[in-house]
Amino acid sequence: MTKRFGGVVALDRVDFTLFSGEVHTLLGENGAGKSTLINLIAGTYSWTEGSCRNDGETVPALTPQKSRDAGVAAVFHEFSLVPDLTVEENLFLARELKGRLFLNRRAMRARAEERFHDIGFHVDL
Repeated sequence: MTKRFGGVVALDRVDFTLFSGEVHTLLGENGAGKSTLINLIAGTYSWTEGSCRNDGETVPALTPQKSRDAGVAAVFHEFSLVPDLTVEENLFLARELKGRLFLNRRAMRARAEERFHDIGFHVDL
């Protein structure tokens, strides 16, 4: 993928492969393109040139929802939490589980507890 912002080339022909279950960390100097690459993969930005494939099929464009549906989650080093929401509410922000009319808070709590239990992290939701 290549990403340009006006006349500035932020990423030049980056080739990056992810496999199911992997966790990757990007390290580099300021301006190296780490955040730009993550934003491309997360569907926040569109690429200027290049392509993306998921399970061997070309994806013409990514959106945040398509990336989430493919199992991609970006965790940025800057906090992007809403301070007036609970831990549980922040976890499901923009991905709330819905019942017929209202949010399914019971299901969200159960899933949050399960995820934290899986990683051995204890927090008051």
